[in-house]
Amino acid sequence: MHKTFLALVLLAAGAAQAQDKVTFATNWKAQAAHGGFYQAVADGTYRKYGLDVTIQPGGPQVNNRPLLPAGRIDFLMTGNLLHSFDNVKNQVPTVVVAAIFQKDPQALLAHPGQGYEEFAALKGAPVALIAKDGQFSWWQWLKVTHGFRDEALKPYNYNLGPFLANKQAIQQGYSVAEPIYVERQGRFKPVVHLLADHGFSTYSTVIETRAETVRARPDLVQRFVDASILGWVNYLYGDRRPANALMIRHNTEMTEAEIEASVALMKSQGIVDSGEAAARGIGAMSAARIQDFHAQMVKAGLYQAGEVDERWKEKYQVWIVRNTEMVYALITVCTHLGCIPNWLAAQNKFKCPCHGSGYYRSGINFEGPTPRPLERAAISISPDDGQIFIDKARKFLYEKGQWTDPAAFIRTS
Repeated sequence: MHKTFLALVLLAAGAAQAQDKVTFATNWKAQAAHGGFYQAVADGTYRKYGLDVTIQPGGPQVNNRPLLPAGRIDFLMTGNLLHSFDNVKNQVPTVVVAAIFQKDPQALLAHPGQGYEEFAALKGAPVALIAKDGQFSWWQWLKVTHGFRDEALKPYNYNLGPFLANKQAIQQGYSVAEPIYVERQGRFKPVVHLLADHGFSTYSTVIETRAETVRARPDLVQRFVDASILGWVNYLYGDRRPANALMIRHNTEMTEAEIEASVALMKSQGIVDSGEAAARGIGAMSAARIQDFHAQMVKAGLYQAGEVDERWKEKYQVWIVRNTEMVYALITVCTHLGCIPNWLAAQNKFKCPCHGSGYYRSGINFEGPTPRPLERAAISISPDDGQIFIDKARKFLYEKGQWTDPAAFIRTS
């Protein structure tokens, strides 16, 4: 009897200590910009939250992004919101659940004493060393917003040589890394201009997971986010030596001195503790800021205004439509006899296959027998997680002047 009781106690203790196994992948080799996650492993924070976390580093020959939707990893650390916008556009079922960096560390570097101390002067540089991915993303924003010119573009191949050899050149850089390398190789402190300080309002070092994980295991997601945030607090303001040692084991090219120099830059530039984090804590995001950044990217030509999202047509009978001013939800029922129209992107219209009724992207009818426009559903953004919420029970009719009701759209500009 005593043996049976003891066995039951041991089994209960084992169950109480059971850890949820989690694989968390990063987008590059271990470095200070990943420090809080390594801290949560090294100091046992993840384990205190019931998580057995394995960090899977990225690298130049390692692309962890496809592994998340494929279910081979549980969480992914990615760069800025452009990746997340692409996932939405391409109907990849992932969700951003936290943003560790309030500022994207993307920066432009220049030589001191060459007239580039003011950001506005950079657009006049004769040479701008920018990698291909940057040329097709944030460089487009720089052109539209700040007047930069393609004529200055030269490819940046992550070799500092061309920049160090040309004092008039400017170069892209990760603000908590490249300045350290420039100082080490060039023996001078570069001028550093964060794009975030000049309107590039994206979050960075965001945590993504699958939408299904959020729905099926919200407690797991919350514990991982909470433990990661605590890891970052402890890394920045506590004893980070265990985390540094673990990162050096994962990335043998890294040194304690480089890590500490990078942490100092993160703090001085307000990469983590600024913006929403100053009031709401590390990891915080706001729907308004995400909308602002998306609107900027639409203006820069990275995304189209007026895109029609058909992902929820079959399951929820709504289209989500975005234009330069707002987001709204159209109910997928023809107002003639109740058939289901199709979105014809090439013709920029909704077309009913039953009797030929046609509607503009706005939902206004313009051809066929339908007597009135499509109906809109109530739409709002959750203040807690930034997710769009649609209430089909509340309908708004154009002919009754109801499309101007604040509940009928989300303002984006």
